[in-house]
Amino acid sequence: MRIKNSAIIVLITMVIGISLLTLTNRNSKQNNVALGLASINKANVIVYDSPNVKANKLWQLNHKNWPIIVLAISKNWVKITDFYNTTGWIKKANIGKPYALVLQETYALGDDMETKIAKLFLNASVEFLGVHNEKYCKIKVKGKTAFVEYEKLGYKQG
Repeated sequence: MRIKNSAIIVLITMVIGISLLTLTNRNSKQNNVALGLASINKANVIVYDSPNVKANKLWQLNHKNWPIIVLAISKNWVKITDFYNTTGWIKKANIGKPYALVLQETYALGDDMETKIAKLFLNASVEFLGVHNEKYCKIKVKGKTAFVEYEKLGYKQG
């Protein structure tokens, strides 16, 4: 139980930190890209070992809206880390809105924190809108704002 509680605290801290970093850096955007939580905006994005199309290709991100964290911005390139905690560079044009992964099957809840808006399946990605309180984060699902517990949603590393 202690390990589970520690993991939940780490996840909550990480989500709050990423959310605050994302919100803080909205003012220092470069071409609508900010440091913090983001996603890729199309499928089959090539990740390079340096910010140059002639650099070594490390891997390919195959799914649109795949959650990533923007670590650095350099002209038309961004340094990222992904779900597997690997880093590389992608073109800035491939950055989309912040998304997070569903880590445990659950339901998105309405404003009353009781009404079920939508079922969220394991490994689905949902648009991350920010921190709501110490237990819930705000997401967008089916065009509606909803809430989900941190322990069931997040950006998983490692």
